Amino acid sequence: MSRKSWFRLMSVLFILAAMYHAIGFLAPAFGLPGARSRHVLFVVIDSLCAWYILRRPRWFVAGFTLLTFQQLYSHSARAWVWWREAKQLDWISFIVVALIPFALALLFKDACDRRSKPTEPRR
Repeated sequence: MSRKSWFRLMSVLFILAAMYHAIGFLAPAFGLPGARSRHVLFVVIDSLCAWYILRRPRWFVAGFTLLTFQQLYSHSARAWVWWREAKQLDWISFIVVALIPFALALLFKDACDRRSKPTEPRR
């Protein structure tokens, strides 16, 4: 699969994550874990990630690095609690912990490749 296809797939996954958080905010009866304010925040963050992962501005790698650390901390802790208390695998956290670092690695590789490409002289 090409890098461009991976970025498109990741954008779709971020849209799905934004939809998950929108449900968490709009329909608390579903019982999705987390505060409603957190769900709103991640609707915005996931929507922006879906957009910027396709555009990939230079600064995005730094911002996505911060998000990666936050997500690894948050979802690893959540997965551990679920496993310890309920003896259940938290699939959402498992997927996040697996895919977010992969996305960061692709973004980093893409940024390095873009910097090493010679630029066209202005006319």
